Amino acid sequence: MRTKQLVILLILFICLTQIHSGAFEEREPGARIASMGGSGVAFTEDIYAPLINPAGLISVSDLSALFSYYSLYPSLEEMDSIRYFNISVGESIPGLFSMALSYNYFGYEYYKESVFTVSPAFELYYQIGLGFNLKFYNLSIQDMGDASSIGIDMGVLAKISRELSIGGFMYNINSPTIGSQNEEISQYGTLGIEFVPTSGLSLNFDIQKVVDRKLNLRAGQEFRLLRYVFVRSGIQTNPTKYALGLGLSFQHMTFDYALSIHNTLGNQHIISLKFSLGKEKKLIFAEKPPKEETTAVPEVEYLGPRININTAGLEELQQLPRVGPKTAAKIIEHRNTQGPFKKIDDIQNVKGIGPKTFAKMRHIITVGGEEEGQEEKIAPMAFDLNKAQMKDFIDKGISPIIGLRIIQYREKKGVIKSVEEIKGLEGMTPEIYQKLKDLVEGK
Repeated sequence: MRTKQLVILLILFICLTQIHSGAFEEREPGARIASMGGSGVAFTEDIYAPLINPAGLISVSDLSALFSYYSLYPSLEEMDSIRYFNISVGESIPGLFSMALSYNYFGYEYYKESVFTVSPAFELYYQIGLGFNLKFYNLSIQDMGDASSIGIDMGVLAKISRELSIGGFMYNINSPTIGSQNEEISQYGTLGIEFVPTSGLSLNFDIQKVVDRKLNLRAGQEFRLLRYVFVRSGIQTNPTKYALGLGLSFQHMTFDYALSIHNTLGNQHIISLKFSLGKEKKLIFAEKPPKEETTAVPEVEYLGPRININTAGLEELQQLPRVGPKTAAKIIEHRNTQGPFKKIDDIQNVKGIGPKTFAKMRHIITVGGEEEGQEEKIAPMAFDLNKAQMKDFIDKGISPIIGLRIIQYREKKGVIKSVEEIKGLEGMTPEIYQKLKDLVEGK
């Protein structure tokens, strides 16, 4: 037994002195981030956020949970190899802040590090988030006793455009120490960007500086291969590590796997399971929705007949894009007090329905009577440019870049009346336009 303890302690000492420099060093932040070489300070917008940038928690809109696990030395399985696991639970309080609680464990029977973390995050301004980690450290070494400390992290995240996000993370900004010898716990700062050149592909670049060490450069990518399948890869420079990974996403659960390859320490197999009762609201560069509409309203494709806003009831009105119970009640109240809507544009007089919302509903609403015959005529389309998603464009042989620009144009204008409208889009060659025209006309 004594020999077993000495062997594992020696390996642990080598890890902490040659690769890191003390207790509570940075660990692999779950399989999704680890598979991208540890990059993702500007990318993380879900329950992974406390592990790499707590500001990303502002995108968590429903109760979410994460469990991650790996073994540092699988070859020592019979000798109580060193293990790491993390449990995080997060929730959002609409209009106020998001919060996560996390517990991390690292070690084995004779050496144990544990960290309990409280992570609040606030939306300073639309698409700009600020988050903190308040960490309670505990170190336990057999025959040597326990020690405790407190650490504070801070992170920021900003969505600059549809394609670009930037993030920053400071680890242990309060310079904590632990133990009777006041051993300094590691401090570092990380800056990163996320670039999304096309739908389904995310490229991430981070620069990390640990106090008294060289710069650590990290790069990684995540690509949506199929609707529910993600492939990832990444690299970092100090220490040099390579990574590959796979993600499988289901309705309320995501399974992530990462293989982290270290030249000296070998391979690590990391697994994570994420659970969510709803969808994380990935930050989108767009107009902020009205504050009074606090009920989350999923935007679904409406395939029924036009909705008469002068006669529709509460449930029928909620089928309109971005209309929840409160806005539907306001529509009914407005027509009861102000009289029937004379034309569809009048619905913008209802508080909470602005130009952006109206643009999304104008082609599926009516006021009845003569107005119905006066509404804008939209040419029938065999390939409907107003409903097509990225996958539909790709399936028809249209490049993702052109597909994205058509979707962006549609979101801005509200409805595409004819294929001629998109002829002048950037990158639209005569060949691509003719192919789209043939698709729309059913040729």
